[in-house]
Formats: sequence, C-alpha cells, structure tokens
Amino acid sequence: MKQEQNLREEIELLSERVDDLLEANDLLRRKNAALLAQCEKLQSERSRLFNTREEARQRVSEMVQRLRSMERSV
Repeated sequence: MKQEQNLREEIELLSERVDDLLEANDLLRRKNAALLAQCEKLQSERSRLFNTREEARQRVSEMVQRLRSMERSV
C-alpha cells in the first residue's frame, strides 16, 4: 500500500515536471520565432542602409569628379 502511494506521488511529480517542460518548450519556441523575425527585420534594415550608403558614396564620388572637372576648366 505504501509502495503504491509512493509510486502515485512519483508519477504525479513526473507529470508536473513534464507539464513544466512542455510550457518551457512552448515559451522557448515563441521566443525563438520572435528572435528569428527580429533577425530578419534587422538584416533587411542592414541591407537597406548598405544600399543607401552605397548610393551616397556614388553621389559624392560623382560630385568630386564634377568639381575636378570644373577646376581643370578654370
């Protein structure tokens, strides 16, 4: 009888532990999905900023070329 009670208590504890682990797993899955979405958003932003920087660099380079041309013609 005592052994049965101990076994039931152990099963109940294991069941609670499994429930806790399932909840932790669910939380980690949601956090992982949020982090992946954030990472994708940041990569997109990084790409956009890179393109903006390259466009600005190109414009500055063109302005420098025009200024040099103007200096030569003066």
